Amino acid sequence: MEMKVLLIFLVIIAFVDIKSFRIPNVLILAGTLTGTIMTLMSYEAKDVFKRVISALIIFSVFYPFFLMRGIGAGDIKLFAMSALYFDGNRIFIYIALTMIIAGIISIAKMIIFEESRMRLKYLITYLRKTAMTVSAGVIDKYEISYSSDLKVRARSVIRLSVPALLSVIMIMAIF
Repeated sequence: MEMKVLLIFLVIIAFVDIKSFRIPNVLILAGTLTGTIMTLMSYEAKDVFKRVISALIIFSVFYPFFLMRGIGAGDIKLFAMSALYFDGNRIFIYIALTMIIAGIISIAKMIIFEESRMRLKYLITYLRKTAMTVSAGVIDKYEISYSSDLKVRARSVIRLSVPALLSVIMIMAIF
């Protein structure tokens, strides 16, 4: 039952994310409250505690990537919210599968769209420049520029809500 509820939230979140390029906090909050209530009704206190701790760990691990602009805040909150729906180590399978699917989508976008290849070239140049200047004590800021044209932007941005949705579907089919 929990996975079906998570699936419903992920469908809604993915749709909104595709349309607006963001995951609204109200959807994350609704998913978090629903997951917490379902967990409280179905499990013992220690299981609820484990899921909340998993959500906090996930948030803590991904937060530095947000600070480096490698992942969006909504994506981190989405992963933390999802932890409330998974028991045991399945949350880590879900995150790993989501990242693998996102990687496959990224590679496909780089093959198909020039915008994605340009962003990869910029990242490589930035990493090379950083490696050479960090030893001199100079740290350059990584700046991502997004096109104002939403069609162009959609070709170069990976929204993790879609791979997250696909990974839940796969997990439901396997387990």
